[in-house]
Amino acid sequence: MTLAPTDIASPFRLATGDEILEVRSVLSSGGHLGPQHRIAYLGLLEPPRAAARTEGQVDRRFRVFIHDVSGGAPRDLIVSAT
Repeated sequence: MTLAPTDIASPFRLATGDEILEVRSVLSSGGHLGPQHRIAYLGLLEPPRAAARTEGQVDRRFRVFIHDVSGGAPRDLIVSAT
């Protein structure tokens, strides 16, 4: 038996590689990622439960903790990949 990958059209599905790349792109273009910054955490924020009952696209938002290795203050950001 072989398992075939499936695309689950649920607002609660796991983050995709493309979404993570989009979040990194948004952070870079906003000036939040430089050579002294490291992403300490990047995780999907759970959408509201009502989103499961709605049709259409749900806002996929990610919470990102950025560590500044040069000694600057860390950042806690929320980024939409939608």
